[in-house]
Amino acid sequence: MFYVAYDASRLVGRPRFRAPGRFESFIMFGSLDLRGKAQTVSGMVVVAVLVVVSLLYLTVTMQRSIIVYDEGLMLFGAERVLNGDVPHRDFYAIYGPAQFYLLAGLYKLFGASVLIERALDTVERCACVVLVFVIVDRAAPRLHAILAATASLIWLQYFGAYGYPLFPALAAALAGLAFLMSTFQGAGSASGLIAGGVCAGVVVLFRYDVGVPTFVAEGVLLALIPAPVRSGDPAPGTTSGWVRLVFTSYHMRTVARRLLMFGLGFAVVTVPVGVVFAVYGVIPDLLFDVFTTAGNYVRMRAMPFPRPAALWANPSEFGVYLPLVLCAAALPTITALAGYRRGIGDVTTDRRSSTSLLVTLVVLVVMTLVLYSKGLVHVSALFVSMGLITSLILAAVLAQPVRGRGWFNDAVVMTALSIGGVATLCNVPKALHEALWNFEWVRDPASWEVASVPPELGSCRMPAGLERIACFKVRQDRAETVLYVQQRTARNDPVYVGLTGHDKIFGNDILIYFLLNRPSATKWHQFDPGMQTTALIQERMIDELRGVKPKLIVLEKWGELTDPNESSVSSGVTLLDDYIRQTYEPVATFGANTILRGRTP
Repeated sequence: MFYVAYDASRLVGRPRFRAPGRFESFIMFGSLDLRGKAQTVSGMVVVAVLVVVSLLYLTVTMQRSIIVYDEGLMLFGAERVLNGDVPHRDFYAIYGPAQFYLLAGLYKLFGASVLIERALDTVERCACVVLVFVIVDRAAPRLHAILAATASLIWLQYFGAYGYPLFPALAAALAGLAFLMSTFQGAGSASGLIAGGVCAGVVVLFRYDVGVPTFVAEGVLLALIPAPVRSGDPAPGTTSGWVRLVFTSYHMRTVARRLLMFGLGFAVVTVPVGVVFAVYGVIPDLLFDVFTTAGNYVRMRAMPFPRPAALWANPSEFGVYLPLVLCAAALPTITALAGYRRGIGDVTTDRRSSTSLLVTLVVLVVMTLVLYSKGLVHVSALFVSMGLITSLILAAVLAQPVRGRGWFNDAVVMTALSIGGVATLCNVPKALHEALWNFEWVRDPASWEVASVPPELGSCRMPAGLERIACFKVRQDRAETVLYVQQRTARNDPVYVGLTGHDKIFGNDILIYFLLNRPSATKWHQFDPGMQTTALIQERMIDELRGVKPKLIVLEKWGELTDPNESSVSSGVTLLDDYIRQTYEPVATFGANTILRGRTP
């Protein structure tokens, strides 16, 4: 895919980088330019087509099985917010509040359901595709922008993980990059800097662990990239020239202005949320949730890089290495551009064009590595997805011919692009299989009739009590568990959903909470190894269960699922298990789920 773009772009014979125009007004503050190298109408048509194609592709190839942990986490967390709970203070959360509140708002308008959550997720991924096109279209031929957007669409479908706040965080990060790109290229405005800061703040509200590094990295780039060269200023074509330019009073004033505007935009988003958190007493719980989890994360969730055997079994997981390959391939081009600029002489159109391209490549490499670093602990294509998508932007910009790069560096780039294209196309067969299964499901008359338990087919007319999962599939034992508990509890009766053993945790079934439409008996509905396996948290949970006294609790056996890390080792803490065994007795079993009620005194 990328090799085709590279080969076609060679017919042009020179870099197609377009300096930002003055009239740039598609999105707020006038910093995103959809026109590329053509007219505004042409760019809008391409964007409209991308939106339609992305929505259709993501919908048709959607997996209808619900992810009980990660997706259940967002489904039920949003319901808790809708019912008045505040993240961190009222329920344990490791992500920012934005996705919870966004989804809760949709629940308020349309009712709580998996369908609403999937619709939001689809729109968020579609936004990522469009923003990839917008960024590439300003720095490379339009064909490259279209192919990069297409490749990102294929990967975004492959990742799955529906409802995951990583994707709206990615969309905000890409939007911020688009707003700031004009400044990086020497033609930015105060409004673009403010908008870039706003986007960085939005990333923080979705994912703390991504937003803070994004804000810092963009701030450092704004400080280090020289201001536009004026007549008489030292040319930054050499290292010494760049250093002299960075320390001129003009550049220092420019940097101060950049950082002030960027920081102002960031503060506009984050400060009000921080004030609200402080007023409602959220800060201590936020710090406990985030920093305690961060301390456990490396030990409890670390996963090794996939080895050749794993890549052979699933070639798509080569996406873990793709950002590193593309960043490495960009380095010779960056070096060649720097050397080419030194030989140009005075400030000319060629110098400005090569400078813009050089800065763009440097920014994309830095941002790719920063976003990629998020996945270096729990290594998989999903967890490095942000860096993977930005590396596709880098690939599209890198694919255009560059003067002075040389045949050897051209070969390096071509090889890296070919690897990226093959890795991307490996995702297509899985998507096609999913689409075929979905088409067969649509054609089946049973898909539109009232389903009986088991709802394995995923009928869009579910029986009473299971309406929230209409059109999606759950296991029979899970559905029977939900109906049993619903029939024996009232709407406001708290329920506890846990594990048969709380000394060792791989995950837990948060989806059942959402399907039950019952409040949680504890703050700790989400389980993480190193948290609920400790005596401190188990004692708190026991105190809550004693106070609430849930009529029924559900314990699930997760079998032998383990990861090669410390989550597979028992903590030896059985306080919660002992309390449940002494206080509750089993009354029903459905597959892996056991339902218990309080013992009669």
